[in-house]
Amino acid sequence: ASYALNEIELAEKVVQHVKSTIKNEAEYLKFSALIHAKKGNLPAALEAINSLKSMPATVFVPNSWYAAIYAALGEKDTMYEYLEMAIDDREREIHDIRWISAFDPYVDEAHFKDIMRRMWTPIGEVDA
Repeated sequence: ASYALNEIELAEKVVQHVKSTIKNEAEYLKFSALIHAKKGNLPAALEAINSLKSMPATVFVPNSWYAAIYAALGEKDTMYEYLEMAIDDREREIHDIRWISAFDPYVDEAHFKDIMRRMWTPIGEVDA
């Protein structure tokens, strides 16, 4: 996927703001990985992913974050693996995928539509 340079520059400014003001390392790493992925910088994106995976167990890193990063990298199979884990774990962050542009290339795929359907399944409903 191609992204307008001004969108990436704006995102980089937001990431720097997150890093300097919020001090949330996991959020910073997530956005940093997404930006590197959108710029096509695979080594930097993978480094950020590895840093996320190395976070202490006390830091919750949603599977849907990894899915978004892999979506931005064009790694569809890995993206779907993480989305499935997010569904299985009933992560509330899974609902954010509707607004994350990295998923845009996949919204018309049957698997993605199935995930969208299943993320709205009520907790008490039995899977078909």
